Amino acid sequence: MSYGLGLETGSMRWRVEFQKPADVVTYDETNAPIETWETVSTRWAEVKALSAGERVAAQSLQAEVTHQITLRSGFDVLPTYRIKLGTKILNIVSVVPDIDRTTITAVQVIGET
Repeated sequence: MSYGLGLETGSMRWRVEFQKPADVVTYDETNAPIETWETVSTRWAEVKALSAGERVAAQSLQAEVTHQITLRSGFDVLPTYRIKLGTKILNIVSVVPDIDRTTITAVQVIGET
């Protein structure tokens, strides 16, 4: 069912966390900085894992796009954020805001499950 926003309510079934780099830098025992993240917002979204053909079509960017995430407007997504989808970590490649939705393309971070 759609409520005039062009998005089917059933498709917005994934809970995703938008995270930004933490303001406070922490260090390990060798005094090297540890990259830490803090959650900015948790939203319901439509998440689509792209097939190989869709990945090639989206390949105008350098990174291999692996996911497309769509959420309702009302939250400003910054390219410096990352997305936590369950145990997967996704780096944002592009953000395309529209009147009623925001579409994000992202790449899964290798080594992160």
